[in-house]
Amino acid sequence: MRLCYSALFVFLAACGSSSSPANHPPPPAPPPPPAPGTVSVTISDYQYTPDTIMIAVGTPVRWTNHGAVSHTATADSGAFNSGALGAPGTDGYGNPTPGATYDKTFTTAGTFAYHCAVHAFMHGVVVVTP
Repeated sequence: MRLCYSALFVFLAACGSSSSPANHPPPPAPPPPPAPGTVSVTISDYQYTPDTIMIAVGTPVRWTNHGAVSHTATADSGAFNSGALGAPGTDGYGNPTPGATYDKTFTTAGTFAYHCAVHAFMHGVVVVTP
C-alpha cells in the first residue's frame, strides 16, 4: 500500500509541475499608451495610413505595425528611424503579441518624408507647422 501512495505522489508531483507559473509566463505587456494628443499612423497592407499627416510642432506621432511582416518608419533625411517594427503574432506559449510601435515627437517645423527601409515602395510624409 505504501508503494501505491508513493507512486501516486510521484505522479501528482509530475503532473502538477507542468502547470506551474514558471512554465507559463504571463503574456508580454502591451505597449504603453500614447502621450496625450498623439497622432497615430497604422502600418498594414504595405502602406502607411494615413500616408500624409499635418501636425503642429511638439506633437507626438505613433506608428503601429498591424501588418503581417516587419516594417520601418525611416526618414529620407535620416532625422528619425524606428528600426524594425515587428508584426503582431503569438509568442511561444500561444499568447497574442501586439505589433511593435514607434513614437516620435517632432520639435521643429518642416516636411519629413519617410519610407520603409524593408519595402522601398512604401512612403509617407509628416508636415510639421510652427
